[in-house]
Amino acid sequence: MLMLHLGLSDVYALIIISAIMLMNVWFLFSSAPSSSQEWRLSLSKLPLAGPLFTYMMTHTWVQLSLKIMVAATFLLIMAAGVFGTQIASKNIATVLTWNIWWTCIVFIVFFVGTSWCGVCPWDTFSNVVARQKFWLRSKSRFLLNITVPKSFRNVWLAFVFFLFFTWLEIGFGLTDDPFNTAMLCLFISILAIGGMLFFEDRAFCRYACPVGRTIGFYSQLSPVELRAIDPDICKECKSLACYHGTDTVQNCTSNLVVGRMKESTYCTSCGNCTQSCPEQNVSWRLRPISSEAKLDARPHMDESIFIIGLLSTTMFHAFTMLPIWEPLLLGVHNFLGGFLPIIFSFTLILIGFIALPILLFWVFVKLTQLMWFYQAESHAKKSNTIAVNIKRTLSLSKLFSGFAFTALPLAFFYHLAHNLNHLMRENTNFIELLGNPFGFYAKPFNMMEKHEQMMNLVIPQDVVGVTQTVLMIVGFWITLQVIRYRGYKLYQAAGFKLLPILLFANTIILFNVWMMVQPMAMRM
Repeated sequence: MLMLHLGLSDVYALIIISAIMLMNVWFLFSSAPSSSQEWRLSLSKLPLAGPLFTYMMTHTWVQLSLKIMVAATFLLIMAAGVFGTQIASKNIATVLTWNIWWTCIVFIVFFVGTSWCGVCPWDTFSNVVARQKFWLRSKSRFLLNITVPKSFRNVWLAFVFFLFFTWLEIGFGLTDDPFNTAMLCLFISILAIGGMLFFEDRAFCRYACPVGRTIGFYSQLSPVELRAIDPDICKECKSLACYHGTDTVQNCTSNLVVGRMKESTYCTSCGNCTQSCPEQNVSWRLRPISSEAKLDARPHMDESIFIIGLLSTTMFHAFTMLPIWEPLLLGVHNFLGGFLPIIFSFTLILIGFIALPILLFWVFVKLTQLMWFYQAESHAKKSNTIAVNIKRTLSLSKLFSGFAFTALPLAFFYHLAHNLNHLMRENTNFIELLGNPFGFYAKPFNMMEKHEQMMNLVIPQDVVGVTQTVLMIVGFWITLQVIRYRGYKLYQAAGFKLLPILLFANTIILFNVWMMVQPMAMRM
């Protein structure tokens, strides 16, 4: 029997929809935003706390301790998955991986940017195995340092891996399978180690890691960033130690110069720059939420597809937990004759679900392009001028890539709101699980125990509902800000000139609100 969470109440859904309508009216009649640089505040300059942040940034033991703790936890997950009980709710491998880590990683990104990459266990293992070092330069004879072919210097491979892991997770029920959860962790470890052994720097992290790229893109919404404390010091710098490294500290494996950084997408918070800078001029700093997505991030087509695909997969995860999912899957299976394995039907639905938001976004971008073409030509006729280079200025690829950042807050805040329910409902026995992480002699929950777990939230249901409501409203507000700033940057457009992109955002968030109202299946 399938156990279902209660969905978001109709009252909260109406509050969200009312807020969306009010924000839409404001958006259509608001003036164009300013494109000037927003405020920044270096944490190292804070009174009292500043010296503490400086110490943490320049002393390796802090990050090293965290790396060892996370790596040890990761080894525990693999050991529990292989040698522990195969009852998912009683094994720390599945509970910690799917219920806690995959939910909390998004919260972590929001508060500390790409810091997770700095303690990533896959990176720790690959450094220890391939380089036999953490930060120091390595003279390991095992490193081949092959240059990544130009055709692979993008995130297409990471996007393929992201879809593949989604296919494995949902199509083969990895959330209910401790052993295969451990095998997936081991497989990614092998990819990371192989990438470091064969290719230069952190090729896997930059071009192929689906988790790292997800964190990188979501970090564009974070209110923290790793940057130079004093940009003037960087302007005078001749050594570029943050890029080249030193005699002892490895170079920046993401090929970034701190003084020139505008976005955090490919920064892995590895700590090399903080250790190599002779002026100790690198630190975390605060900034407005979504500042990077609004102003600084430079769009590319591969990144744009990944971002919108991230939105698609986030929605697909939630859709497969609705009561409508199983009838739909069986309906497609029977429509195809019923003789093929059901995973084939699942794969077709997955492909369609991923492709639909991308296609929908393309349609609305095309409408925007046609609207702006018409307005430019009309203006040219009225002023007896010729619209020069208008096709280049309003190329479809440029608009598609520029507006793709709209999908980031839609995906990010829906991910937070959706997973909050799972986090608060499905981890009430986590303390008990710590005492028996392998689940030895454990018995599966009976229906009464599952019902009790579902009803006994970590925090009250109303608090969860209010928090989800706030997250959805804030997410849509930030989405509107991204549209406004991107529209102005692309074509100095505002208000009704951005109506097609606004309609896309409304279509997505209203569908997400509908899903949140529906009862939702427990993960395990």
